[in-house]
Amino acid sequence: MPEIFNMVPCQDERCRWDEDRWLKFVGIKTRRIEGIPEGLSDVEKGRWVASADRIPPGFSAIKDRRYILRPEAIESIFIFYRMTGEKKYQDAAWRMFTAIENYTRTDIANSAIDDVTAETPGKADRMESFWLAETLKYFYAIFADPEVLDLDTYVL
Repeated sequence: MPEIFNMVPCQDERCRWDEDRWLKFVGIKTRRIEGIPEGLSDVEKGRWVASADRIPPGFSAIKDRRYILRPEAIESIFIFYRMTGEKKYQDAAWRMFTAIENYTRTDIANSAIDDVTAETPGKADRMESFWLAETLKYFYAIFADPEVLDLDTYVL
């Protein structure tokens, strides 16, 4: 997940996916002015911008394409899991972990990623301390027996 981004807001509580709504939103909200062909509808403009700028579905803009091994995404999944006990959150955590391992692993550690939208993301040759102190803690905690890290006893 990129470091700084904007998302298309849900239209209602059910938040059903609507590709044309997403593309129209991207087309209207883009700040890009160079290269866009003239005479496009908002949806066509959004399709062009999303393709040219590698904007994934649901996102409206990506302002910082790096991933620096932050914990917030897995922390949220951990909280959802502990609140519900639903295995789907552990499954999501495992997919997240394997993806991070596949893209950030080096011979000696893990590296930040320069551009998560690139087909082959480049490693940034740096690892923030929160990768070890926080991110891996939540990956451990979501698979550990809940009694090992009792949230009524410990503050994570």
